[in-house]
Amino acid sequence: MTAPPISFILIAFRQERFVEAAVQAALAQDYPNLELVLSDDGSPDDTFAIMARLAGAYAGPHRVVLNRTRGGGGTLAHVYDAVAKSSGQLIVIGAGDDLSYPHRVSRIAEEWQRTGANALFSAFHRIDDEGRRLSTGVSVPRADYDPSPFFGHGCARQIAGASAAYDRRLLDAIRLPSKPVYAEDYFLSLVLGWRTGRVASLDEPLLAYRVHGDALTSAGEDLLGVPAFERKSAQSAAMTRDVLRAFEQMVLKPDAIDHAYGTAAEADLQRLRSEIGFP
Repeated sequence: MTAPPISFILIAFRQERFVEAAVQAALAQDYPNLELVLSDDGSPDDTFAIMARLAGAYAGPHRVVLNRTRGGGGTLAHVYDAVAKSSGQLIVIGAGDDLSYPHRVSRIAEEWQRTGANALFSAFHRIDDEGRRLSTGVSVPRADYDPSPFFGHGCARQIAGASAAYDRRLLDAIRLPSKPVYAEDYFLSLVLGWRTGRVASLDEPLLAYRVHGDALTSAGEDLLGVPAFERKSAQSAAMTRDVLRAFEQMVLKPDAIDHAYGTAAEADLQRLRSEIGFP
């Protein structure tokens, strides 16, 4: 198979403790036709400075692009800002606190070419603040918010954002919502469900997913304790409602997506609004 141009976009926000290791893992990818976009979302700490230092010192085979946003627009807006600076046909997303294995992009590229999927994601290992493996087994992404109930067909499953990759044509087809969207993976899962897209998953672990107390959604009750875990759960529910609102507006606005992209399915707006209004 040929090696089409791929962009690995590493997005970070307030991750100065972890971002150096995340960038080094991105720079170590073995895919031969790779562009790296190191993107900080307006962090108030040294996250961007660390990225800039590592980019300036890099002398390897990959093209490196440094990007910084003003921040505050949500994860989806950050991704879109970085994608605008990229040129790859496939967009592989990495987080500033996770560690992608050297073959991650290569394996995703193989599966993308084999399946023609609009989005892909993989299994992962879980690590703690210090990079220690939390279990000997492989973690498979959960599907807490299945998109299929909102459509009258068996649609693509929920994308796991931490290990996600997207065909560029999907992102190019969507107009960015006016309100911030932080759960970008669920939003794009709903879009692909609506447009009858295809999501592929790999059972093999392609990254180490860091679980820690400062993470936006990843830390669990075992690390935080019950009160903090409940706060995280409430935050996750709020993000989900924001996604559902943004998706509802997309369905209702004729110019929110390129109508030549995919085949539109019927969206159950009544159920969608019921979920949004759930106390």
